[in-house]
Amino acid sequence: MVSETPRREKEGSDVLSPVALLNIIRSVGECADWSDDDYLMVENAYLTAAALHENDTHRGKPYVYHLLENARIVIEHFHIHDPRIIVASLFHDIVEDHPRKVLTEIGHIKEKAIPENPTERIKLGIVAIKDTTTELTSVLVDSMTNPIKRSLPKRTSLKAQKEIYLDDYIDHARHETEVPYVWILKFADWVHNGVGIVDAEEGISPKKLASRRRKYFKLMEVLRARFDRGDIHIIMADDTIAYIEEQFRLGSERLTESGAEPAKSLGSTAIAGVNRLPPTT
Repeated sequence: MVSETPRREKEGSDVLSPVALLNIIRSVGECADWSDDDYLMVENAYLTAAALHENDTHRGKPYVYHLLENARIVIEHFHIHDPRIIVASLFHDIVEDHPRKVLTEIGHIKEKAIPENPTERIKLGIVAIKDTTTELTSVLVDSMTNPIKRSLPKRTSLKAQKEIYLDDYIDHARHETEVPYVWILKFADWVHNGVGIVDAEEGISPKKLASRRRKYFKLMEVLRARFDRGDIHIIMADDTIAYIEEQFRLGSERLTESGAEPAKSLGSTAIAGVNRLPPTT
């Protein structure tokens, strides 16, 4: 992989710098014998995602850290070197967070031609990704993109709204993670957002932190149930399975269904035989 020791954000930190994270991605290309077009697609995806998220932050850091960390998890822990999937991990939030920018910057659609309907904007954004990357990348990004929040009656209380939207979020995750590669991308995202919730505790209100704990606990249940079925069609190395189990263990310690306090360990469930996924090529 990388010949040099990855550079950390600061001495003693577990957070890799963007340069170190990019070097990990580039080194994968060398090991997997990427073509020039593969390198160009991945580098352009990084630059595009960084530009679209330039004003966004993730736990006090530029949002690009989150995207690169997701890609690193996919590469290092799932041993996935397919550039189309790596691009999807870098693009997993762009359509949901910045549909207009996706249409103007990637789809080259003039601002006045952008539809007013937000669902139509998302659909066009996925098409733009397909036209500029690959079909597999666009399918994965589409599955990672949460649907537009539905309209609710005006009399619906704020508390009820939150519950309804959380249920919609979980239902969407449960449906989309039937696709094995989507499960991997969703798992990587959950690890950085959910298991890594301890990094978000400073400076966040207890109420908001409890809400996040509950959200990612519920998502963990979906991911765990899908994983325990044993029919995710991919050959997982022993170290990958061990990593997944460890993240579930950490998640069960740090997250809670009520959001009020850390939950007890869920324990480990035996995994049935894992089958083979059709080639991505």
